[in-house]
Amino acid sequence: MNVGIVVNASTIMSSMCYSLFRIEPYNYCSFDCIYCYSKWYLKEPKDSIVNYRNVRIALKVLSKIKAKQLKPIPARLSTLVEPFDSMEYREKVSLKILKHALKKKYPLIINTKSTLLAEEPWIRIIEDLASEGLIVVQYSISLFDDEKARNIEPNAPSISERLKVASKLSEINVPIVLRISPFILDAYDIDEIVDTAVSVDSKHVIVESLRGTLDMFVKIHKLLNIKPPNKIDNYSILTQNIVRHPREKLLAVYSKLSSYLSREKIGFATCKEGFFSLHTVPDCCGFYLLREYVKRPTLFEFYIYAKSKGSFSLGSVDDVYSEICDSENIVCSKDLEAYPRVLRKPLKYHEKRLIKILKDENTLNKLGTDLKILENRIYAKS
Repeated sequence: MNVGIVVNASTIMSSMCYSLFRIEPYNYCSFDCIYCYSKWYLKEPKDSIVNYRNVRIALKVLSKIKAKQLKPIPARLSTLVEPFDSMEYREKVSLKILKHALKKKYPLIINTKSTLLAEEPWIRIIEDLASEGLIVVQYSISLFDDEKARNIEPNAPSISERLKVASKLSEINVPIVLRISPFILDAYDIDEIVDTAVSVDSKHVIVESLRGTLDMFVKIHKLLNIKPPNKIDNYSILTQNIVRHPREKLLAVYSKLSSYLSREKIGFATCKEGFFSLHTVPDCCGFYLLREYVKRPTLFEFYIYAKSKGSFSLGSVDDVYSEICDSENIVCSKDLEAYPRVLRKPLKYHEKRLIKILKDENTLNKLGTDLKILENRIYAKS
């Protein structure tokens, strides 16, 4: 497994993702979800299921940032493997990370399907973190029916169990974000999503559409007895091996979902899909729910800028970037010099990649976001 504490630079991650600082406590997950993205990156662990090196490096970074009194870049626990799988009962590595974050007053974004968070001693530490504005919990939901979900998440806790824990955490003032991942077209209706978000007191809903190999795509639809779409899109502009639902169909559903959630005063965002015009929260991850943080700029910040100005020229990208970097809670190269090198260097790679994308009409347009280049000017699509 890649033990780096920053997600590798790539066209999609560098342009749209905030949660690049990762802590991966484990190399293995027993949930065995059919759609699991980690299967693209990870091999079966040869030595240990615990990712000791990643955790050791990450915790040192937390300590150094605290010692230097720098504004924290929230860490994600985790990006690929469930951090609260059954092995956590025995190893308690994620618990160690929670305790360290509390001690150093460092913010965490947790992404989980686990029910372990509602048990002692984990829930006590999570409640303490929440009281300090140091935690956001994203509960990952693929479907809203226990029996159907079991077909594609055979060993994960049931959907109803997850929602009970999400509600319990909300009751003790832990900010909950409902993460529908993967979002599967025609697998549920909008009212079902909205009602569920209301029931767990979710602050906002993130959607991340189903993506994977064509064989996996077809298999999941077959297991759920849903007809696959006649048309599919490539997920990456560099490879045709990974596909997703067609953008125009997602747009129609996401538009309604964003509107319906707004009526309930619940936010909406898409994850690495670029439907910026539908976003009703400052960032998709939930950083804005934390007490203190800084975040890297993404295409979303340029979308907001272009929307406020009408457009801006390709030749002014560097100037616009500098202006965005002077905004509150934004961290760029000029601000990163004091941060640990293991964090600073890869974040600079992401920044260079983002600027390169903004200056490349072909790449930016192929990404399919709500930013568009026409006649050497960048526009925000409505």
